[in-house]
Amino acid sequence: MWQRKQTVYLVLALVAICFCLYLPVLGFTPMAMAPETLLYNLGSLGVEVVDKPWILFIFLALAFILNLVAIFMFKNRKLQMRLITWAAIACVGWYAYLLACLDWSKISQYSVKLGVCLPLIAMVLSYMAFRGVKADEELVKSMNRIR
Repeated sequence: MWQRKQTVYLVLALVAICFCLYLPVLGFTPMAMAPETLLYNLGSLGVEVVDKPWILFIFLALAFILNLVAIFMFKNRKLQMRLITWAAIACVGWYAYLLACLDWSKISQYSVKLGVCLPLIAMVLSYMAFRGVKADEELVKSMNRIR
């Protein structure tokens, strides 16, 4: 299991998702000269700028669980590829929900924090893992043709 490069990519994607769960995603300065508000995946410290921030957490938790299960599905490569694809879709959903639900009327300035880049890194790592699993599947198919 660990000798496969896609397992390493999936573990690195899990690490990126874990860090994103604990790091701030965005920093905001509200219209009323208040101190900076930090948005996390479960809420914000200060002015509420996302209606239901716990949905961000659900998207990341779903991506984490799917990647974790995909690591152990190395004997069923087709299912592993589907799980990796759905994990990447969950990360895309995280970005879509974040952009769709921000209340821009409460924000005068914003700053991007490290946490907003980590789901993108997880998606890239998932894509690399998908390519590795697909290469393994094609190798097995070619070996079956030779026999």
